[in-house]
Amino acid sequence: MGLWSTEVHELMLRTLLPKMSSSDLFNVEAGSAFVDRTANQFAVDSSFQHAMTDPGQSVDEARKKACQFILTNISLYEKFKDSNVGRYRTMAHRALGMALHPIMDSTSPSHEGWQTWEPTAHPLDSISGHGNRSPEDLKHLTSARLNMALAKMRRVMRGEDCTCVMR
Repeated sequence: MGLWSTEVHELMLRTLLPKMSSSDLFNVEAGSAFVDRTANQFAVDSSFQHAMTDPGQSVDEARKKACQFILTNISLYEKFKDSNVGRYRTMAHRALGMALHPIMDSTSPSHEGWQTWEPTAHPLDSISGHGNRSPEDLKHLTSARLNMALAKMRRVMRGEDCTCVMR
């Protein structure tokens, strides 16, 4: 499942972080993949992690939750990214992947406008528009969408306000 396919998320992250060590990049990718885990696709109150809304949730509420999620994880990354303690460094880079995930998803053709995610109500309609063999696979990633995602992620990593990024 997933939203942008795993290959698209990984391409975006590798393009954003070309000088990062392979082990740190592996952990960033693992953090992003953690957000896309199956349990999170059907969890109540997790749609904001994919730049979507839950049924009955306003776009503003989902956007605020996404921003808080992003800022919390960016803060963990900043605090522990250079740690000499391996598990802290791993946690930091996974937190970065989690923070960047909703930003990447906000550029997906299947997420524009903070659509409502209702996989239990409409499983085939909700799920079929996401991941591999959908408008979100690697062959559908345009340079414009890639550049938009990279610009948004760079802004957040520079410490700019994520509410503007998540529009």
